Amino acid sequence: MATSIAVGLVFLYSSSFAGKTRVATLNNVKGTVSVKKAGSAEWVPGSDRMEVKEGDELKTEGGSSAIIKMDDGSMVKIGPLAK
Repeated sequence: MATSIAVGLVFLYSSSFAGKTRVATLNNVKGTVSVKKAGSAEWVPGSDRMEVKEGDELKTEGGSSAIIKMDDGSMVKIGPLAK
């Protein structure tokens, strides 16, 4: 069973972009990584260079991972069974 991570929480790392739309990019997507866009009920497959925005949700299955590259250049790796 997969668990998910709200991208909005990841964007709390810095308040220096207050008032701007926060955008991050998925990189090194391995295995099954799914994205649910803010306001949507549908999970779609995540892919390399896919943009994710504040409020989007990510989840990974067992043996899956991805790196989220933030708009300030910092990166967060999400591992298997993340929600």
